[in-house]
Amino acid sequence: MPLDRNEKIAVKSEISIEDSKIEGDIDFGNAVFHNPVRISGTIICGDALFTGTCFSKEVYIMGSQFNGSSSFAGTKFIKDVFFSRARFSRSTSFSNAAFEYDAQFGDAEFNLDVHFEAARFVQFAYFNGAKFNADVNFRGTRFERNVEFKEAQFKGDACFIKSKFEENVNFSNSKFHLDVNFTDFIVIGMVNFFESQFNNRIYVSWDSIKSHIAYDGSAYLSLVKGYNNLEMFDEADKCYYQYRKLRRGKLHFRKIISDYIPFLALGYGVHPEYPLIVGAFVIIIFSLFYSLSGPALSPQNATIMSVAIFTTQTRMECFTGLKYILSIIEGILGVFLMACFVVSLAKKTLR
Repeated sequence: MPLDRNEKIAVKSEISIEDSKIEGDIDFGNAVFHNPVRISGTIICGDALFTGTCFSKEVYIMGSQFNGSSSFAGTKFIKDVFFSRARFSRSTSFSNAAFEYDAQFGDAEFNLDVHFEAARFVQFAYFNGAKFNADVNFRGTRFERNVEFKEAQFKGDACFIKSKFEENVNFSNSKFHLDVNFTDFIVIGMVNFFESQFNNRIYVSWDSIKSHIAYDGSAYLSLVKGYNNLEMFDEADKCYYQYRKLRRGKLHFRKIISDYIPFLALGYGVHPEYPLIVGAFVIIIFSLFYSLSGPALSPQNATIMSVAIFTTQTRMECFTGLKYILSIIEGILGVFLMACFVVSLAKKTLR
């Protein structure tokens, strides 16, 4: 094969291999394809090596089966690339690959580990329905446009450490059977976990995703479960608190009012200081009533009486009429709020 001035193999003709069986290896390492390449419906029994290859035109590797190891490490795809329904039986590498245009991996199946470390997707990337039956590694991968993993299956560990999503990423209806790691990943757009399933642990800092995660109740609760499994209780509480706040905004008006009771009285079970703050307001308000209604009390004495009634439920026999009724109401509120404080504090500490 002729070499170009960069000492790469120059393939100027269009390549089309369809519905075939290649019993040996394929080695097009450091080649440059100047025209479209189509390897569809083909079984490759040996290894397939495209390391450092450059595809100047479209690449169609749809429905093909790679029975040996395959490597596209350092490969450059300048136009659209289609790996739809491709099946990789052994280890596969796309490390440091550059996808300059759209990349389609829809319904692809990876039966052993697959590596996308430091790969770059300049345009849209689609992994919808892809099956990762072993570990998948997207460490340091950069997605400059939207990326979709709808209905994808992650049966091994999924690594997204230090990956960067510059637009939206969609994991809706995807399933993570083992650990998924988003440590130090960066997302600028929105992350959609709508009806996703996390069956094991998820490693991600809540502060890195709290402003980017689209609302979905099951996804939030799965994240809470994952944080609790990792004993990251503070992260779990932050996630649950935001979930309840977003959920409240989608409730009917009557249910919104009833939802404010656990919000103010319990802080949704994650903020034990909330009943104390509400209790302080109750004491101040009732002390104003005691000081303004006759017989008048000084603000200091009214506050002392209000604190005593709220904390000890002491009945003020000196009160009559409206003041006596108000003292009973304050005593009931004191019992309720102190009980809420104990419950919320116990939930935070006894786990």
